[in-house]
Amino acid sequence: MRLGELLDSRQQVSRERLIGREIEVMDKEALILALQEVETVEDGELEMAVRLLILHEDDEFAEDTALRGRWSEDDDWGEEEEREQTNRQQLIESMEESEEISISDIDAFIIGGNRYETLAMYQIGLEEQPYEEILMLKEFAEEGIIDDEWLDRDVESLVITEYEVEPEMFEVEWDVDILSMEVEIQEPAEEVLVGKVLECSCGHYDVPKEFSIKGRQGEEITVKIYGVYPHNIWTDAACLNEDFSELEEICRRDERLLLVEYSTEPQLQLNFYTKDYLDSPAYGEDPARGLLLFPASEDSDRLLCVVDVVPEDFDGDVELELLSYLI
Repeated sequence: MRLGELLDSRQQVSRERLIGREIEVMDKEALILALQEVETVEDGELEMAVRLLILHEDDEFAEDTALRGRWSEDDDWGEEEEREQTNRQQLIESMEESEEISISDIDAFIIGGNRYETLAMYQIGLEEQPYEEILMLKEFAEEGIIDDEWLDRDVESLVITEYEVEPEMFEVEWDVDILSMEVEIQEPAEEVLVGKVLECSCGHYDVPKEFSIKGRQGEEITVKIYGVYPHNIWTDAACLNEDFSELEEICRRDERLLLVEYSTEPQLQLNFYTKDYLDSPAYGEDPARGLLLFPASEDSDRLLCVVDVVPEDFDGDVELELLSYLI
C-alpha cells in the first residue's frame, strides 16, 4: 500500500456492543470483548463490516511474532541454519508438524441456536504493542469488560482475533444469564508428500500430460497438465482491480508469471514447484510465492498454479516437481 492510500483510508466505529463473556474453544479460554460495526473509507468509497473481537492466548502465534521480530532486529539471525536447509527440506518438515487448532480456526458461531458464519479473520499479538488496539483494550478494561484475571495474564502470549461476521449477530441478546454458545471449527488441511519430478515443455498442450498419484488409501488419482506457460498479468482482466504497485513487486512489466494449468480431484490442491526452487537454500528469493493458485475460469475445473517469474520471451523446458497435495 502506498503512503497516500494509507493516509486517505480511515476507520470509524459506528456501532458497538460491549460483551465481556468467556467461551471455551478446544479446552482453552477466550474472552469475547465486543461486537463492532466499522466504517472504512478507501479510495473514496465507504465500506461497512461487522467484527467480533476476541482476546485469547495463542503461544504459537506469539512465538511466530517473536521470531519475526528477532529476524528484523538482526538480519544475520539463523543464517547458518538457512544455508544448511533447502526449500524442499523446509517444506517437508512443515508437513510433518502437526497443526494446532486454535481460536483462529472458527468457521461459525452457534449462539442461542442460530448460526453465524465468519467471513474473514485478522490477528494481532499484544507483544507488538499495537497502539490502536492497546487504547481500545484500555477503554474495555475501564468499562469492566476485562476482569482482573485477564489483566494478570502475560502480554507476550495474548492475541486479539478479529472476526468479520454477519450483521445479524447484533440481534443476539448478550445480556441474558444463560446463553448457549458453540463454535464450528475448521479442520486443518492434510498435506500428503508426493515428490514426483516432471519434465515439461513450455506452452499450451494439444494433448494434456496425464499421470496418476497415490491417494491416502492407495487409490489412483488422475492428474492432467494442460500446459506450462508464461502469463502476462498486466493484461489479465482478472487483475485490473489489483494494486499494481504490489503486483510490480512480484512481477515486473517486462516479466511473466510461469503457470501450471492442471486438473485433478475437486477436493485436492496440488503443490507444484520448480526443481530449482526446491533445491535452493531456504529463505531464498521466491517472487512467485506471492500468487499461488487461482481458477483458470469461473466455469472450469482447471486450476492455475504459479511456479516462477520468467522473462517475457521465455520458451524453455521446465523441470517441475509435484511435491505434495492438500486435502
